[in-house]
Amino acid sequence: MSNIITAVMIFIFIDSYALKFYTSIQISFQMQTISSQSFWDSVNNLNQSDVNTQQSIYQTFYWLNAGSYLLDFNLCFCKLLNEFTCIRSILLEHI
Repeated sequence: MSNIITAVMIFIFIDSYALKFYTSIQISFQMQTISSQSFWDSVNNLNQSDVNTQQSIYQTFYWLNAGSYLLDFNLCFCKLLNEFTCIRSILLEHI
């Protein structure tokens, strides 16, 4: 029984990182999408567009919103890493 629980926990742990990786890939694709002028033209003409275009716009904003937690986490980590680097350089100057 213990081996089954351990295997399930390892699977969940690995799967969580796979989902984070998939989300980061989706975010990068959607960031490329919103950088194009044609996307914003479609957003401006949302009421006149067909269903497929509306769903595409919805999915773009969905993935950007879904990945906001991942981006916030990465930004916080980068800030902490930057502060650590600054503290380290200050300490090395005084040694």
